[in-house]
Amino acid sequence: MAYSKSESIGNIKFRSRIDKYEFENGNYRTIDSRYFDSNGREISALTSSTPQKWRAASATASRMIDALRNAAPFGRWKVLKYKYGDGSNPRSDDSREVIALTNSFAFVNFNRVTAAKTSCDSPSLDLGNLQKKEIEKRLSISLDSLGIASNEVRTLSIRCHGSNSLMFLTSPGKAILLWDGMFLMMEREDRSGFTFPPVTIK
Repeated sequence: MAYSKSESIGNIKFRSRIDKYEFENGNYRTIDSRYFDSNGREISALTSSTPQKWRAASATASRMIDALRNAAPFGRWKVLKYKYGDGSNPRSDDSREVIALTNSFAFVNFNRVTAAKTSCDSPSLDLGNLQKKEIEKRLSISLDSLGIASNEVRTLSIRCHGSNSLMFLTSPGKAILLWDGMFLMMEREDRSGFTFPPVTIK
């Protein structure tokens, strides 16, 4: 959130702030707040990573949630093709289940992520930027094999009950989701009328 003029907390002035929210059962809370001066420098004295108390979603918060639901990376994504976790292409002896990933759908929302017939309820989501070298070291793969050449990649980290997934936002409307050891190359579809599948498979 940016302000038209400087605001202050105590005797420390700030010009903008970024809040990270957690949502659960219609309630929300702020879990992280970062403040910046007029030059865009972070003011460490104001930064807080202490979660606040849960609050019922007000009319303003409800509008914010609705806006989030309609913005990437949230929405329905169509899987155009897939690759294995080592970056290799589909194989001639792939199982029917693996082949069926193509033209399937992934559903991403702040309270549920579903792909490849598995889902995660109440995930922890973290949107940010990661360096290419950091990702390649973590995944032991060259991002060039996925068609990612940029040195910095916009990502959505998805943590769910001890397991981690990663979504690369490669361009407007395009993304690559690392899910259950497979890379899913996806295209975002029109969000209007979007609903989750009626059955959640865990």
